Amino acid sequence: MTDKTLARWAFNEIGTLDRVAFRSALPDEIKRPLSLTFWWIATQANRKQVLLHISELLAVYIENDTLCLDIGQQTIVTACPTLYAWHHGVITLSDAGRFYVDGQWIGEQGLGSDFTLPNDAELQIGGYTDAAGGHFDHTFGRQQSGWVDDVCLFDHVLTEADIQAFVADNTHPIAEFSYHKQADGTLVFRATSSNAMQSYLWDFGDGSSGIGQQVVHDYAFAGDYGVRLMAITASHQQTTTEQTISVDERPDALDPTPVFVNGTEGYACFRIPAIVRAKNGDLVAFAEGRVESCSDSTSTVRMVCKRSQDNGKTWSPVIVVARHLDANGEHAVQNGSPVVEQATGRIFVLYNKLASSEWDLAEGKGASRCGYSVSDDHGVSWHSDTDITEQVQHPDWRVQRPALGHAIQLHSGRLLVAGMFTEKDRSVFQSQNYVFWSDDQGATWEIGGILPFIGLNEATAAERDDGSIIINSRAYIDEVRAGKRAITIGHFHADGSLSLETTTFDETLIDSAVQASLLAYPMADGKRVLLFANPADPSARYNLTLRASYDSGQSWAISKTIDPGPSAYSDLVIQDDGQIGILYERGNHGGIAYVSVTMEWLTDSASSNRPSSEGTTA
Repeated sequence: MTDKTLARWAFNEIGTLDRVAFRSALPDEIKRPLSLTFWWIATQANRKQVLLHISELLAVYIENDTLCLDIGQQTIVTACPTLYAWHHGVITLSDAGRFYVDGQWIGEQGLGSDFTLPNDAELQIGGYTDAAGGHFDHTFGRQQSGWVDDVCLFDHVLTEADIQAFVADNTHPIAEFSYHKQADGTLVFRATSSNAMQSYLWDFGDGSSGIGQQVVHDYAFAGDYGVRLMAITASHQQTTTEQTISVDERPDALDPTPVFVNGTEGYACFRIPAIVRAKNGDLVAFAEGRVESCSDSTSTVRMVCKRSQDNGKTWSPVIVVARHLDANGEHAVQNGSPVVEQATGRIFVLYNKLASSEWDLAEGKGASRCGYSVSDDHGVSWHSDTDITEQVQHPDWRVQRPALGHAIQLHSGRLLVAGMFTEKDRSVFQSQNYVFWSDDQGATWEIGGILPFIGLNEATAAERDDGSIIINSRAYIDEVRAGKRAITIGHFHADGSLSLETTTFDETLIDSAVQASLLAYPMADGKRVLLFANPADPSARYNLTLRASYDSGQSWAISKTIDPGPSAYSDLVIQDDGQIGILYERGNHGGIAYVSVTMEWLTDSASSNRPSSEGTTA
């Protein structure tokens, strides 16, 4: 076959898809006839997974044990090929195009010609985003559910002989690997094989993966890890070999306690964690109890909580905090933001009530209300579902959220919430942050200040040593994730009003566009150490990291990995024994877990981890 390849994308460019989808612009001025070829392997077929698509014109996906091709107005469906094996696909784009799987023509008719490829067409391989939440909702590749390799675009229609040549070689390869220590916790792995290999895929046994014949991997924790190598030839015959390796030079892995477990207690999924320490020392953890699915757009969502009376070792059954019921049935209560009013011990949890997805709200369809419920018995029971929409939301705002994670109480007694909103026709990626507060122990609320930067989404706030506040935000620039956190400092005047500095970006706080948590840890000497937790990765929700700042957030010299695997939203709390608690999602679909560490563990110091007794809500 004469090589007339317009473009080619292989593993070294596509990646393993377990962290992020791959996107690439197609060559300019593409004209038919064309042929698109690709290899894929799938490990599950029971949910919708998009292998690849080109703009809105062509998509290949697995759904309900079938392999589907959407092209123009036409859909071709066939049984999903064998799992855990490589398969080859060919799509010829002409006046009588065809779809081939493993050299076999699928369907009895041509694909037709009722579609065109625009000049700015984009290829995407792997998952696509949920419109309401901006994260991966249905995904091919996440948690090693599959891979795509060697995607080629040809400037002609491949012949039958060309297509059969892709799958002609069935020689089975043999491969093995060796490794040696490069530094404490850092290993170098090298593969050897009996055949000429096109790709080497590594599973390091700690939730991370790699590509290449020789790779270097750093383990965060001590332990035994099952390392797996998958070696693949050009014709995508593969072999897999495994070894168990031991890492001794790292600290022992933390042992998270499951708190909200998906598929239990009447809920398909729990997401959006938040946590506070009650006045009596109990921990109260909150989540959205999503009844039907994990999707941000699922229709029935309840605000729920669980309590712990032993610093997070055990947790109560689910307690329903709030529901959204009307004459049309049950809808959603979302975006919980708890705060403890220290003078009374009353716990407030603010939330939204909505019957439309946030994507619809941003387009002016439907309405969202903001309200709260309270507990006067440290989270055991909840009452006084109160609507405060008119106090905290302008009439022309479309999407409005309180903080996701805890709100704070300042030393002045003010309850302060860092929220977000959209207005006009702006999307949820063009939102703004604002703060609203109560100066009368939650009886009334008012808007305190609006951050002018466009592109600030979920925010978390803390009070600094000098009485100013720091607002740390998930950020987008021109609707594209910034890859780092946005920082805004606010200063209070004598009359209680707020002035906001210009928003800047913290290059240290890398971020994949995800909610994060900020907490001021008051020390016995009266100063505050700022703590910050997020998945520290520029493109994917992995590697939950806890950081500490001793200079009010100007620098973050201290950091420790909490969980190197999938992680998403989180919240921080100070336990009654002074330890730092982290309530976090183990990925978007992994449920919510809790783990605690001491300040000594975080800082590698021997100083007391006991905070001062003046309050721990900020």
